[in-house]
Amino acid sequence: MKLSESPKEHLTLHELIILRALANGAQSKEMASLIKRSRGTVEFYVRSLFLKLNARSRPHLVAQAFRSGVLTLTPADAPAHVSEFANSFASGIFRTSNSV
Repeated sequence: MKLSESPKEHLTLHELIILRALANGAQSKEMASLIKRSRGTVEFYVRSLFLKLNARSRPHLVAQAFRSGVLTLTPADAPAHVSEFANSFASGIFRTSNSV
């Protein structure tokens, strides 16, 4: 892969689906049902993702995906408390101790 290329350009549709499912806490059995493939196939995709994103574990894989921009957190994906915090922060409810 060239430095200018995004890892996302090298992922298959099923790998992207598996990655998103992993980020949402899905187990292999759930992912297999999601893509209508066997658990063995899901494990194949996960191993492929480990190699493509240079990860050592499933949590590391998800972190690498966010770090590289393959996955992003959109407002629809964010838990309610995160969205509420972001909205409150954006509207200026939280202020620094220097501002009164």
